[in-house]
Amino acid sequence: MSIKTIRIPVSELYKLAEQMNEDRMTEVKISIIDAQLDQGHISPPFAHFEAFDSDGTAYDYGSVDSASD
Repeated sequence: MSIKTIRIPVSELYKLAEQMNEDRMTEVKISIIDAQLDQGHISPPFAHFEAFDSDGTAYDYGSVDSASD
């Protein structure tokens, strides 16, 4: 198993964390998705955020593209 890393803007991470906190989320799952080639277009790697409330209900908080290649 390899460790995946990604660089994302702190400002974007902060906005998401602030929103999750305001929404009273208790946990967050961060998925790192590698760059992908789709019909000749390269999509950059990105981090996707899914947060959970105290009852375990999941909420989608979207994705943030990588800050660098």
